[in-house]
Amino acid sequence: MLSWKELQEVEKGKGNKGKQEDSKDSRSGSGDEDKDQQVADKEPKSKLRFWQRSGDGSKSKSKSSEGEGNSTAAKGASSSNGMKFEVPQTFKEMCLLNANMLSVNLSYVKIVQECFERLVSAAANGDDARLELEVTIMALRMHKEVEGTFQMNNFKLVMLASLRSLLPKSWSMGYEQAYIRMWDMVEEILTLSAPLPAKYEKAVSQILPQMTDEDKKKFGLNAFNRLFDAVPRSEDFFNTSNSRLSVLATRALEMSCDMYKDPMRMLNETMSLGLRHIMYNVPTDFFTHFVSAILRSCVRAPQTLLQLRGSSGH
Repeated sequence: MLSWKELQEVEKGKGNKGKQEDSKDSRSGSGDEDKDQQVADKEPKSKLRFWQRSGDGSKSKSKSSEGEGNSTAAKGASSSNGMKFEVPQTFKEMCLLNANMLSVNLSYVKIVQECFERLVSAAANGDDARLELEVTIMALRMHKEVEGTFQMNNFKLVMLASLRSLLPKSWSMGYEQAYIRMWDMVEEILTLSAPLPAKYEKAVSQILPQMTDEDKKKFGLNAFNRLFDAVPRSEDFFNTSNSRLSVLATRALEMSCDMYKDPMRMLNETMSLGLRHIMYNVPTDFFTHFVSAILRSCVRAPQTLLQLRGSSGH
């Protein structure tokens, strides 16, 4: 979406501007009050700040002009306890601010916000499979990380309020409707996916303990035989023994089970593993066939895997 690219440019520009101002402040920090006042006067007048109760901001400025204030008071409005507040300039910060103002579950908002850029990219490119994957990861994280209750549609309010604030000049009804449609797609998938981790985590955790060494050996060989039958050229990438193939397949099953316990750690491990395969020039279309072979080859509790597959749509 063009609006998201524009927001990234705005954040980048303000970030560089903030670094320049910080550098100026550090160089002038050892000067006297007059130098501090000069630095304050050079700051852009359009910089947004929180409004203050009982005119605290104007009082601070008037005191500074009389020589009674300090450089901090001269640079912006301050509250009665001396703390300086600034309106957030990034989507992450603005989401947290609006979530606090609207009393929305912060742990829920943080997870969605961290995944938001990938959600926007998948929706903008019409990549439904990628969108479903990202939402599924969100559901796994919510199962482990969200504290307390939350309503899924609350993030729509936080999202729209944040984007309107950060893009006041270019924001339009077209942008508004586009983001609403995107979030409706996310929420539809999330509504189906969110209950599944709690429903299936216990059953999934029992798969490996129920498998004997012989079961794991058969499972591994069955998985790779199915892969080689479906994609014969994939066998060229595995110049190893049958026992090693069984270990690799079992490890894939272990990682799938661990995804319920620690989704972020396993996500990072899976991405790292995928990048290594890409470096070895392994075609990415092999991955889908390998997942299918794993799902079809479990020796124990096959019904659990089939239910998981059918319920999640994978």
